Amino acid sequence: MKLTLEQRKQIRDIVKIVDCPRDFICLKSDFKKVPKVEISGIAKLIECPSEDAKLCKFSFYSGQTYFCKCRLRHYAAMNLHI
Repeated sequence: MKLTLEQRKQIRDIVKIVDCPRDFICLKSDFKKVPKVEISGIAKLIECPSEDAKLCKFSFYSGQTYFCKCRLRHYAAMNLHI
């Protein structure tokens, strides 16, 4: 995936503040190894339908589904459309 200089800078800034238990596998794989997500509603919540969601430190359960709070995954979904 080709990233602009601005996107690279934004990703570097996010990586500095995220403590990723998976060692940024999404970024290292050029965003090919990312869990499927769906953007929900006007609040732009990222729904995580993954089986592993309940084990992830970045997920939270609300009602009937898990949502993702990983800043890098949120950035990828909203800005890179993946």
